[in-house]
Amino acid sequence: MFKIIVLCLLGFALVAAWQILIKIKVTEKYRNRYLLKAVPANNAIEVQADRSVEGLIVEIEYCDQVLFDDAVQLFFEQNIHTRDIDAAEDIQRNLLKKLPAKALTQIRKLDLNEWSIYWNFYDQSLEYYVGKYGVFCSHVDRYGEEHKSEFKTRS
Repeated sequence: MFKIIVLCLLGFALVAAWQILIKIKVTEKYRNRYLLKAVPANNAIEVQADRSVEGLIVEIEYCDQVLFDDAVQLFFEQNIHTRDIDAAEDIQRNLLKKLPAKALTQIRKLDLNEWSIYWNFYDQSLEYYVGKYGVFCSHVDRYGEEHKSEFKTRS
């Protein structure tokens, strides 16, 4: 009787393990199929190496890179040229809402009433710099190209 109970339990365990393996395989198959349809094959995921740590590879999704560039493009279209440092946090917060979650930002106060806001997402960046001679914006996009915008003041 004991042998029959052990064999039944062993049979149930094997069937449960088999069902779990099938579920994992099916889930992976459909997940891969969905990702290939959702994002074009040539732009699915770009892999970039982190220069600070040798051998560390960071996967960056293409849609996050496009989101960063699109948000910066909207920022350039707004033609913001505020020189007041009290508005810096509002400018920073409004753009940061539109950027990918892993984007970082920093406000720097410099000498001679100069200040800047810096946003970055891996190799992409945007700097909004307010200086003595005007407001300057510099953006490095996902291809490594630099775009600039200037609002010079007359002295």
